[in-house]
Formats: sequence, C-alpha cells, structure tokens
Amino acid sequence: FHNCSILVRPRQVPSNLYEANPITAHGRLDPGQTTGFVFENCSVDGTEEYMAEFYGNPKMHKAYLGRPWKLYSRT
Repeated sequence: FHNCSILVRPRQVPSNLYEANPITAHGRLDPGQTTGFVFENCSVDGTEEYMAEFYGNPKMHKAYLGRPWKLYSRT
C-alpha cells in the first residue's frame, strides 16, 4: 500500500463489549512464501463516527494495523 489513507469505522452492529479491531490479518501456510503487507507513506485514522465512540470510552475500542492469522503470518 502506498500513499493511502486507512480509516477505521465503527462496527455495523453496535456492541457494549470490548472491541479489538484488526485492519489487516496476514496469513501464510508455508514459511517459504514471500508474502506480506507493506505500508509506505500511509496514514491510519478513524472516521468521525468511530472517533466519537472511541472518545466516549477509549478502553472499549482498540484498532490494530495488523494481527497474525495463520501459523506463518507476518505482522
């Protein structure tokens, strides 16, 4: 990804539970695979709706750029 803007938005179904929202989930099945995500000159922010929910209760809303998905994932 190059020169992009990534926006986090609220979930479609409101929840009063803790939310951990990954933006990407990389997974590989083989350690020899040469895959991965590259973010160059990108920004990550929240939509107005997400930021309103976040500021209302910051401990309940977390967003992460990446999380591992399978055995040989890269984050």
